[in-house]
Amino acid sequence: MKWKQINTEHYRILFPEDFLSKSQYLANLFEYTYSYENYSLQSNPRKITVIVHNQSVVSNGLVIWAPRRIELYPVPDPNSYPDDALDQLAFHELRHVVQMEKLNVGFSRALSYVVGDIAAGSMAIMVPQWYMEGDAITQETLLSRSGRGRLPSFEMGLRALTLEKGKVWDYDKSLMDSYKDYVPGKYEYGYQVVAYSRNKYGAELWDKALSQVANKPYTINPVNFCFRKQANLTKKRLYDSTFWYLRKEWDRKDKENEITPFRKLNIRKKKAFTSYRFPRYVNDSLVLVEKSGIDQINRFVLIDRKGNERVVHIPGYYEPVRLSVADGKIVWAETIYDERWYNRSFSDIKIYNIIEQKEYRLSRRARYFAPDISPDGKKIVAVRIETDNRNFIDILNISGKVLQSFSLPGNITFFKPTWKNNQSLLVIVLSKEGKSIEELNTLTGTWHVWVSPSFDDIQSVSASGRYIFFHATYSGIDNIYALDCRSKDIWQVTRSRFGASDVCVSPDEKKIVYNDYTSKGYNVAEIPVDPASWIPLDKIKDLSLHMFDSLLNQEKGLINQGSLPDSVYSVKSYSKFTHLLKVHSWLPFYFDYDNISLDNIPVYPGVVLYSQNYLSTLEGSQGYAYKDREHRLITSVTYRGLYPVFKFMEEYGGSPMVYQDSAATPLSDHLPPRSDFTMQVYVPLNLTINKYDRGLTPSVNFRFTNSYVWSDYLHKYNKNRIFLSYRLYYYNLLKMSQRDILPRLGFTLDTRFIHAPWDREDYGTITYFQGKLYLPGIMKHHTLSLQAGYEKQKLVRFYYLNHLHYPRGYHYWLSEKLKTFNAHYDFPVFYPDFSIGSLLYISRFSGSLFYEMAQGEKNLNYQNYEYSDLKSFQGCGGKLTVDFNVFRIEFPLSLGFWTAYNPDIDRVNTGFDFSINVYGLRINRQRRPLLPGSVAARLQ
Repeated sequence: MKWKQINTEHYRILFPEDFLSKSQYLANLFEYTYSYENYSLQSNPRKITVIVHNQSVVSNGLVIWAPRRIELYPVPDPNSYPDDALDQLAFHELRHVVQMEKLNVGFSRALSYVVGDIAAGSMAIMVPQWYMEGDAITQETLLSRSGRGRLPSFEMGLRALTLEKGKVWDYDKSLMDSYKDYVPGKYEYGYQVVAYSRNKYGAELWDKALSQVANKPYTINPVNFCFRKQANLTKKRLYDSTFWYLRKEWDRKDKENEITPFRKLNIRKKKAFTSYRFPRYVNDSLVLVEKSGIDQINRFVLIDRKGNERVVHIPGYYEPVRLSVADGKIVWAETIYDERWYNRSFSDIKIYNIIEQKEYRLSRRARYFAPDISPDGKKIVAVRIETDNRNFIDILNISGKVLQSFSLPGNITFFKPTWKNNQSLLVIVLSKEGKSIEELNTLTGTWHVWVSPSFDDIQSVSASGRYIFFHATYSGIDNIYALDCRSKDIWQVTRSRFGASDVCVSPDEKKIVYNDYTSKGYNVAEIPVDPASWIPLDKIKDLSLHMFDSLLNQEKGLINQGSLPDSVYSVKSYSKFTHLLKVHSWLPFYFDYDNISLDNIPVYPGVVLYSQNYLSTLEGSQGYAYKDREHRLITSVTYRGLYPVFKFMEEYGGSPMVYQDSAATPLSDHLPPRSDFTMQVYVPLNLTINKYDRGLTPSVNFRFTNSYVWSDYLHKYNKNRIFLSYRLYYYNLLKMSQRDILPRLGFTLDTRFIHAPWDREDYGTITYFQGKLYLPGIMKHHTLSLQAGYEKQKLVRFYYLNHLHYPRGYHYWLSEKLKTFNAHYDFPVFYPDFSIGSLLYISRFSGSLFYEMAQGEKNLNYQNYEYSDLKSFQGCGGKLTVDFNVFRIEFPLSLGFWTAYNPDIDRVNTGFDFSINVYGLRINRQRRPLLPGSVAARLQ
């Protein structure tokens, strides 16, 4: 892929060549927005690099501080509100840049000379993430005529909890999440708290708080320190007072709302948060829905008139946009990941035939969104979005051939095209004037506007003869509306308490079905088409609180697309080769973050430099450590720019390893320093498809060490060792729900072969096979895992370390042949959601019962040199794991206490396991070396 760059006063924008047509708009947008973003937070960010990833079909944006950069995934979100995708990203992500720059002054700025870019990142740990996101959402709301702060659906979850349960979850539960209940995220409650605080205390509350963090981080809890000084507040008190106020105001608005009665088609049989989304009539007696929740993976379900449910299909990964069904076929768009490249994905149309019970993939490596099947089941319409964000309406036949393609001039985005009949489409169209509903005649190619553009959000659309039903936000709560195609009048059809959406008209056009939200999830609601009960648009009540209105004067003003300059910036090629290296941080000590454990914090005197280029193709570290009273130079480099990944590691320094027997001649004390070099070449293939996570990773490892081994045959020391290892790892695992501890179905296969081809006098070979099977347990979220392995060494002089695990309680054993079998039964115990002030929050206790066995041949204990020809090892026991957070730090911790009984030696062993989950990255995960370690013992 060829990359280009644009340099402006405040940004360097890197983008693929096929994004060229949008690059000038992006550059002008970012430059124009610069002075708006820092108006209420007094900070002038330094020039920063922006990387555009336009090959992904998942919309997102990130601000990362080591190295300093913004990463944009600019494809429009199919559920987006009435604002251009690039505008949304600019308003939100540039506010994060201002926040981080605000943290890079005073003490923090001085610290950056000591540790580099990670200084500001370390300061950000002291600022709650809900503020960072809530403030950015406040900003996107105040700078545009849309933004999530104006959307009723964005507060819907909090509003429903407050009014139905009497209060939102307490501060610790909201901050750390829950396995027991659905908890609205930090974006949702963060916006409410920030908006409330800025209304009551002004923008300077947070401006001073960030200054306190940057200048005096040593004041233990600098945000609370500043809050107490300014307003006798803490973060928790601010959260509590926010929702005390909102409860009162929402309750007042709730009394003004006259709720539409409806028939609920689904039956709730459990307490867990469960949603029934995107209802579609299959016929007069069956409705198709997507069922989802915290205790299950998404699935397609048929519901009959009695509320009985039948699961018809479990799809793969997809953006929850809508379902479509006709002629016994379910149609949706599914995300397909590139086999190798993380930042490239596709959105393909899938069809499930209910009668045949078969799934079909209609497109290949395409970018289709929100497909809808025609009433006769012969054609499918979908939005196609190119990598430069150009939008098209494509009509395909049932075999996937494109029959027609339509577009509109200008910066237009299409959403959720819907068949009005077999020849006409209803399309939600976003332009710079907002969202509208337009009809496309596929025979003539002409467009007709039914609902004029505005910045009220419009989502699903469904037609019924005289009326066009659609979901909109006019009343401050999401509701269903109807456009009378004869009079052009708009009527409010539903008056939902918290939100109505995803409307669909029945085949006989006498009823509509839609989603109605509650604190327990979405229900499927059905009402008759009764125009006499509808309310004209000019008579509806506004039930929104409009918290953002009084904040508008705290910012510079709205940003209008029409006011953007049209400067033409120079576009130059960006050389990936000359920008391979980017040193961003350093430490005045050596820290091995990949090998943290409770009994070993790997910090040593020394220094380390960290490097990662902007395209993330090359990253590495170079360090010096004074370790074990010896000087070490440690280098690690990983290159991901080619199809295979290349990883190099070198540790140089200290005394070399020397192996000698009693008759060996002693070596000189002046040997060259020890050198261990490892190169790994691997191809991480993501083969995920349908409901299974799948992957295949072939790898080759090369290891060199300059050790000295005495040769009885040559009567001298052989210098240097080279080991080669070949591995093939495959996994096929069912998607997991939020409550699942392990996959409930699937398997993994792992095979390796290791040898020392240039040292056959001392080393033989080792062959290893291991497989693991996951099966559902007797109850939900229970998993039975069975693991079996076989390992064989062709022993010459030295053992390799075994890669298979012995049962707990056995140490220091090596086996020439080893067979293992393990059975584990994992299950949740309970979800306490219990906190002790700010010290501790416990979210889950889980248990595990296990039986582990191994049988070894020609076994050696290299601690006491015990030897046996045949030996069995057994262990059984249990483990209790607690998932928790400390000091309101959002990274969850897991601590497991286990006990095992070894019947053959009549001994009880105990121990513990510990891990930290940092945004999905497991630190201190259990790892086994891919290459043989040092020689463990000599065969006696």
